[in-house]
Amino acid sequence: MSKEQVIVIIISVLIGASFVLGWLANRARIKSLDAWFRNGLEQMGDVSKPAYINPASIGLRLSIKQKPFPFKVFDAIFILQRRENLPLWAYQLLMGKRDTILFQAKAHHLPDTNFQIIRRGDRVSVERQNYQSQALQFLETYHDFDFYSTQTVNETFLQALKDFIDKTGNHFSNITIQKSEPHLSMRASFSLSTAQSSKEVLLALSNLWSSLITKEKKIAP
Repeated sequence: MSKEQVIVIIISVLIGASFVLGWLANRARIKSLDAWFRNGLEQMGDVSKPAYINPASIGLRLSIKQKPFPFKVFDAIFILQRRENLPLWAYQLLMGKRDTILFQAKAHHLPDTNFQIIRRGDRVSVERQNYQSQALQFLETYHDFDFYSTQTVNETFLQALKDFIDKTGNHFSNITIQKSEPHLSMRASFSLSTAQSSKEVLLALSNLWSSLITKEKKIAP
């Protein structure tokens, strides 16, 4: 066997091993996220069966039909790095892409305004905001977050939002509130699943929404 053949075999084994290890790592993380979502929310509504995002090692979607207001449906979408594909994973790391939790909700009552909170340095959100800049106007900055809205929002909501940021701000990059579905969405990092329970997240977002839609009743923890 020539030296070149040995090198090819070694490279092939390394690629195969990295695929298996990356796939196993993502599957373990998906299972932990599934358990995190269910353990916190099964008492609050009917949690759907997991819907895997292809390839199955990189994503999972779960939904809960919430019993208390203000949301009809609350979705959690988990999108992981492509650890099974070593070159793509390296590119994602280089571009700053990390494991992401995306929350989306359909509400019973529509907001009167479109509203967006963006963490400074979140490239995707900033690009989206630049695209929408003619509709959304800058309101103020709080810590590392910029607030944008199509119109003035009430002070109760702004204070609730600041309280939410004080508690959860280290773990999310943006929140979007809009009249079209999904009415509320939040993009968060994987670290949120180790910092707070899924029930705490849902209650915090529910109370935040209720402070904007004043005719709805707040949900107490």
